[in-house]
Amino acid sequence: MKINRALLTEGKKQHFSEDIDFSDFVGDANHCKAILSCHVELDALDLNDLLLINLNGVAEVVTTCKYTLEDINLKETFKEEFTISNQEDDSSYFEESNEIDLKPYILAFILDKVPHTAIKKGATKPSDGVGYRILTEEELEKEKSEKSDPRWSKLDDIEF
Repeated sequence: MKINRALLTEGKKQHFSEDIDFSDFVGDANHCKAILSCHVELDALDLNDLLLINLNGVAEVVTTCKYTLEDINLKETFKEEFTISNQEDDSSYFEESNEIDLKPYILAFILDKVPHTAIKKGATKPSDGVGYRILTEEELEKEKSEKSDPRWSKLDDIEF
């Protein structure tokens, strides 16, 4: 999705609606594997140096279940308000040219919404097996804090 600021009327809000193709997106197996579809509605308001964008979107993504390692299709909605400026500052995204490609911004907003620990409906935590245990993060941290290194056990007997 591209917006040409030269074609916008200054001070007038304009509405855009588009389906965005992310078939060229190469994801990873741990977070977001693919983006199947994406629809975006946005309002753009050009204020001379700033372009104010109010973005609403829905994307269907493929991620991995953390328990079963199977693919899960999720529908993620996102809503963002941001500004783009043709002058560098810390509060806005900087775009020098009049033609602004919003696809990288939209991709970032989608990836921000995809959970890192997605669990398929009905999936349960795997059970322990021979030679291994399955622990939650909390159980692992508790075990680490309670466990002492036997190499330092002699130092426990020293009184100060």
